Amino acid sequence: MNTADTIVAIASPPGQAPRAILRLSGDRTLSLLRALAGGSEPTPDPGRGVHALRITLPTAFGPATLPILALVFRAPRSYTGQDSAELLIPGNPHLADRLLHRVLELGAGGAGPDVRLALPGEFTARAFLAGKLTAEQAEGVQALIGARSDAQLDAARALLDGAAGDTSRALADDVGGALALVEAGIDFTDEEDVVAIAPADLLARID
Repeated sequence: MNTADTIVAIASPPGQAPRAILRLSGDRTLSLLRALAGGSEPTPDPGRGVHALRITLPTAFGPATLPILALVFRAPRSYTGQDSAELLIPGNPHLADRLLHRVLELGAGGAGPDVRLALPGEFTARAFLAGKLTAEQAEGVQALIGARSDAQLDAARALLDGAAGDTSRALADDVGGALALVEAGIDFTDEEDVVAIAPADLLARID
């Protein structure tokens, strides 16, 4: 995985829907948006901006104009820590696929790092590498995407908000404390001021 590349992927579920989303991340994000819009440059503020654009897509019947809404996020204040954008278009899957291929075509003709399809989970991997997510939160994103029940959704949210990690760390501290008391009772049996933990107390802590 080369994080210098600009990556692109369809971020909405397959099938018909009111809207489809195309996501980009990398140094060439803004130049790709300018190329899509025929040279008109989006002017986002230093944080983020929303821009109504009209782009032209080549089709078998000639060029077609498509209205899109571009949500632009500037580095480092984005999910991945890089310049990023989400393009909202009418939710026709063929249209989304056509736009994806158009972005890749424009990327192939430019200078600088490659523009390519994102690997599975690569947007979240970049967020982790940029320090935007912990490893636990990155696992939560994967779990949230793959959840198939309310219980799995709850577990994924616990990973995302850190609750699962807090619980695990508290349990680890309790077990470590109990282990230290057991080892002290074994290693320092000849010391009068060291009293081994009573079996009943040890059982209660483990429970």
